[in-house]
Formats: sequence, C-alpha cells, structure tokens
Amino acid sequence: MDVTTGEAPAGPEAPARPSVSVPDADVPDADVPEPGAPMTLLPTGRADLLTGRVVAWTPELDTVGVEAVADLSPHPVESVCGEKVWASVRTAGTNSLLALSAEARPSGHPHHVRLAGRVLAREPRRDAVRAPAQLHVTLSGRGSFPECAGHTLDVSRSGCRVVLDLTDQLRAGQSVSAAITVHGAEFTISSRVERVEPSGRVVALRFLDLPIELADVLDRLAFESLG
Repeated sequence: MDVTTGEAPAGPEAPARPSVSVPDADVPDADVPEPGAPMTLLPTGRADLLTGRVVAWTPELDTVGVEAVADLSPHPVESVCGEKVWASVRTAGTNSLLALSAEARPSGHPHHVRLAGRVLAREPRRDAVRAPAQLHVTLSGRGSFPECAGHTLDVSRSGCRVVLDLTDQLRAGQSVSAAITVHGAEFTISSRVERVEPSGRVVALRFLDLPIELADVLDRLAFESLG
C-alpha cells in the first residue's frame, strides 16, 4: 500500500490524491494471479472470511470479466457454493491487488470452487481494498494536541484519508487516536499520520492496531462502495 492508506509506504512520487484504479485496456493480459497465489473470499451475505489459493485464472477479453478456480482446503466447497462473494488476490506481474465480485460455483472437486465474475478494482502497491467513504472521525493525541474532527475521504482496513473541519498542526509521523463511527458504532484506533497535504486539512492515516471486527466491517464497506 502507498502512504495514504497502505501497508508499504510509497516514495515521494506518489500522487497527492490517489483514487481507486479501475481495470482498462492498458492493463497487460499477462498481469494476472499465478497458481498458488493466496486469495481471500468474503461472502456478501454473512461474516465468514475464507482463505484459499488460486488454482486457475482465465481473464475474459475485456480484462474485467474473469473465470477462476480457488482451492479452499480444508473448507468444503459446500460452505460457499451458490453465494455471491467478494475476493481479493495479488497479480504476478505488477504485484497489484485485484478486488473482484463473483458467484461461487462447484467445480467437481471437494475443495475447489469456481469463481465467475468481474474485477472491480486493480490497486498497485496496496494490501487492502480501498474505496471512497464518508465516516465521521475525531482525532486526539497526547499533551497539548488539540482534538479535531472531520470525515474520511476513502478508507480500507489499513488506513484512511481524512479531511479535517479546520486546519490543524498535525505532522507526518505523529501518533494519534482516531475515533471512527461506522454504522452508528464508534471505534477508537491507534494510528499514525503518514502525510499531511499542503492545506493542512487533509491527512493520511495508517492504522496501527485495528480491531478484527472493524477490519471485517471496513472490508465490506470498501467492497460495497466498489459495487
């Protein structure tokens, strides 16, 4: 991930206001997940998160549609077949994160599931699916640090960008507590300021200690935002 919300900070050349990368005709057909690549599957109708590995990956001509097979061992395919799922997996060529929406279908193998769907986003240098979202945020810190409020511009399980109601004096590297309201519930997350935009009103936060229940909520929120 890049510095705005990510696991792996990007260099100075990273754009100031990144947005979700949508697949297009310029993406090389060869830049697809290779067999054995780890994959996560999140059924849209329940909270269970499944992990598996790619067995086969066949992109369609438009580079957005995809037919894939995933090994869910030791889970039986009956645990997910017939459901709509969101999935994420990394590509072999550019190490980009692919987010996809698919229908899980039987493959004839007890632990292999077929995924027929489409790629929602292609995220270079990221380890979590990110999407636009406006969630209320209150930042607080130690000592004389003033409490400041605002809302997120985008969010993932790894971090977010926040626009503050007023210009503040935050600095990159500063530790803060971020109280974020999601679906009416408030979660407090230990965070670090990764970057402050020149206006002083937009800051990028990296989450340092994210509760697992919130990580799942943010994953779903990101996928839902992508469609």
